[in-house]
Formats: sequence, structure tokens, C-alpha cells
Amino acid sequence: MKRDRDLRDLVKLYSDEMKPVPTGGKKLPDGSVLEVVRNDVTSKVELLHWEDGESAISAEFFCGGKRYVPSHEAVHLKWLPSGASSYLSTRDLFEELQAFIVLGLNASSESATQLAHFCLASFFGDVIALF
Repeated sequence: MKRDRDLRDLVKLYSDEMKPVPTGGKKLPDGSVLEVVRNDVTSKVELLHWEDGESAISAEFFCGGKRYVPSHEAVHLKWLPSGASSYLSTRDLFEELQAFIVLGLNASSESATQLAHFCLASFFGDVIALF
């Protein structure tokens, strides 16, 4: 019966949408971006959703018929940001990252500089269009 088939198709569509898609960060089909963050009150791993210069944090986000959740592996990350923050310039961001590496990893200034370069050079590869 057509009605039964339509109902089955609707149930399948709903259940596929409800199935979680684990992510550690992703550029979504609509151009927005998901990042993994840690809630500084509950210590739970959540997702930060960037879209048009605005951000929101939640345990899950829906986009393109999919439900995105933080990956299981993300809970094992020692350091995660707790949200979005502004910075004055790229140099200031680099210097803050460098200082974090020195303190967090007890690294030398030279090693921290190299690691900061690597972090910034490799972090945005999945979201920056080169051509």
C-alpha cells in the first residue's frame, strides 16, 4: 500500500536524521563550521557552531538532515577551548598560542614557536578555500 510505504519512508528519514554523526570538527554543507569545545562548568565536550561571524555552543547541531555530536575521541583531549574569544591581531593570537604551549607543555621558546606555526598552518586546512 502506498500509504504504508510513505509512512515507512518517513520513519526511515526521521531515524536517519536522528542517528548521531560523531565529529571532531567539520565544515558543513551550508558553509558553517563545527568545532569541539569543553564546557567550563560541566567539563563535557560540546560543539561550537560558527556561522556568519556568530557562534553558539550545544551538545548537538542539526544541519543538512544530519545530527552532529562530538566524537568519543574528543573526551580524551586534554586541552580544549571553552568557547569563542576575540583577539586583536594574528600576531597576538600567535603569541597567546605560543605562551600556552610554553606553559602547557613546558616547551622551550623555540619549540613553542615551531609548534605554534604548525598549529596555525595545519588547523585551517579543512575550512579555507585555496582556489
